[in-house]
Amino acid sequence: MARSTDPRPASEKRKRLQRAFCETAILSDHALFHWTVRRGLWLSRGPENLGGVIESPRRYNSPMFDYFRVLENLSDEDRDIHRAAREFVDKEIIPHVQGWWNTDTLPRQLLTQMGEMGFLGPTTPPEYGGAGVSSTAYGLICYELERADSGVRSSGSVQGSLVMYPINAYGSEEQKKKYLPELASGKLVGCFGLTEADGGSDPGAMRTRADRDGDHYVINGSKMWITSSPISDLAIVWARTFESKDDKGTIRGFIVPMDTKGASAPETKNKMSLR
Repeated sequence: MARSTDPRPASEKRKRLQRAFCETAILSDHALFHWTVRRGLWLSRGPENLGGVIESPRRYNSPMFDYFRVLENLSDEDRDIHRAAREFVDKEIIPHVQGWWNTDTLPRQLLTQMGEMGFLGPTTPPEYGGAGVSSTAYGLICYELERADSGVRSSGSVQGSLVMYPINAYGSEEQKKKYLPELASGKLVGCFGLTEADGGSDPGAMRTRADRDGDHYVINGSKMWITSSPISDLAIVWARTFESKDDKGTIRGFIVPMDTKGASAPETKNKMSLR
């Protein structure tokens, strides 16, 4: 039988290993806490080992294993939003997510429900239909959606961060008023057209181009791995423009309604990983 050459006592090595294990479990669920206690690891011996870490589930009455006591510093509003998000995920997503995976389906109605909860672009100002909450609250919402399924979380965060944010940050007032309230409510679904087959998400390798035609642009190109694209009403498409002889290809974003002539988003079946 091979023996360890580490001269440290077994108790010290075990404690070191257990500490490393805990540090990889920063924000896991109650399930991890109970799993650890049932198996008699050091967490069941009391808070003296790492400064009271196991007090977190009791003190905060939260299902998160809060190693750094993050929840202690949340505002009341952020804590309420986190609780509402968790309840929504437990009721509306987790019981159904396996079936959605099996059928390659993301129900359109789910985005509307998320909009009604204020989960889509929640940091967007209220005057444009958003909830105007903190970035911390947005992170907690995404944490809970991710707990259920990465694909569902991706649809929600693409809507808020990659579609609504650039419109809010760089769009005209007319565009903000036209699109943001509908996107925030889930009445419209958006997608983010950056990634391409040849260059991935590297803008420097982008081949899609937009050529000016009078007051409009004609866009030619294709994108791949675009979350929510088959059910989207509009896309934020990134393309190179060549406005002059000296222009080597300025990258610009375009709001493209999916009913625009020539635009299409075919559905890909039997995908691995994110569906």
